[in-house]
Amino acid sequence: METAPLDGVVPGRGQVIRDAAGRTISTLPAQERWTTFELLNIERRALATAHQLLTQMGKDGIVVNDYPGFVSNRVLMLTVNEAIYLVHDGVAPADQIDHLFKTCFGHKMGPLETADLIGLDTILYSIEVLYESYSDSKYRPCPLLRKMVDAGLHGRKSGKGFYDYGVSL
Repeated sequence: METAPLDGVVPGRGQVIRDAAGRTISTLPAQERWTTFELLNIERRALATAHQLLTQMGKDGIVVNDYPGFVSNRVLMLTVNEAIYLVHDGVAPADQIDHLFKTCFGHKMGPLETADLIGLDTILYSIEVLYESYSDSKYRPCPLLRKMVDAGLHGRKSGKGFYDYGVSL
């Protein structure tokens, strides 16, 4: 099996390559870790080549089995969705939730800041995919998330999400 070529560097998106199955993997410049997944029909040599390439790019990572959401999205989307439910239910405002994650857990940003960075439309789509894939109510998107996306509040890319970024559309 041939080595997948490095497809290029996309400004603000990091290095983009294609995995052995032809799917695109994008590594954000700030990310030092990557996740790749093992397919039943992938040769060990191809997996080793991908691992070597990513290591040469200064990235460290893990290999996981091929399941919807893999590891990071399954955990992150639950955390983000629950944080949105906390705002929806009036338990705490966004800034206090994020403050808790930064001060108590040592996170660089809270789950709602992270959601704004990723894009609330992308968060909603990811949660919907997990909900459809697993038919598990724990992945039911918060109604507030759907309302915000429907209103065009997509986070940083639209100028407003859980925070106002001072950008008017």
